[in-house]
Amino acid sequence: VLAVLLIAAIATWAFALPRVLRRIRLARSPSTSQQAIANSWQRAAHALALIGAGPRAGETFNEHAHRVGANFEIDAHAVQQLALDCTAAVYGNRGSEIRMQRAEQLSAEIVLAVKDQLDARQRLIAVFDPRMAKVLLPA
Repeated sequence: VLAVLLIAAIATWAFALPRVLRRIRLARSPSTSQQAIANSWQRAAHALALIGAGPRAGETFNEHAHRVGANFEIDAHAVQQLALDCTAAVYGNRGSEIRMQRAEQLSAEIVLAVKDQLDARQRLIAVFDPRMAKVLLPA
């Protein structure tokens, strides 16, 4: 009986987690395109950290993008373009609907590339670990 309850609880958690995370994301939706671009970079950076390619302390967006492109099996152009858009948004206060959409698309591509590099165990953990799920599950 206890095993059945445990299995039911785990299944409920795995089913409910994506919906809970989606509600949290919607509640925290950015108010400007600059914030949305920065959020896209953060999501990509968190995903990259799962494969050991996270940003280093003091590293700029562009430095991080160059290191990832040179050392990891991730589309260097996607990471570099996202870094350029994020730099313009954060430091130049330049954001637009087009840049925001591009940043979201590039971030999604990077997250997908990271997911492709995860093994089955890591993917299973992502279903139950909210820290990984918020990065890897679709928005």
